Amino acid sequence: MPGFHLQDTRAPTRHTTRAATRATTRAATRAAARDAARDTASAATLALLLTRMLMLLLTLLLVVLLVLLLVILLVLLSSATSAGASARTTAGATTSAATSATASTTTSAATRSATTAAARTTTSATTRTATSGTTSTAARNTARASISAVAVSLH
Repeated sequence: MPGFHLQDTRAPTRHTTRAATRATTRAATRAAARDAARDTASAATLALLLTRMLMLLLTLLLVVLLVLLLVILLVLLSSATSAGASARTTAGATTSAATSATASTTTSAATRSATTAAARTTTSATTRTATSGTTSTAARNTARASISAVAVSLH
């Protein structure tokens, strides 16, 4: 009769039991592999996330240290600049006073020396001229040189 099936009442054979065991083992192996892959992916994702967070933290620490170093350098530079400016002002005043004193001493000594030399030269040229009775070119040149020396030393 169509549609009427007798139920199989036979006990499972060795063949059917082995096939069922194989199928169950295969399914369990696939599930275990899938779980392991998922766990590995989760671990890799977690490791990547932790690595990125660590790199970000180290970068922020480096930036903070660089800013701190820059601030320290600016403070040292400004204090060195102000100390240098006051030292330069003091040194400048001292140097200016010493230079003025030296310049005036040197100028007066040079003026005296040039004046004395010019007077000697002029006197000797005048004496020679008076002695010889003629004005020589050498005497004129000597007088001009001595006058020029006095003029230069006075300026």
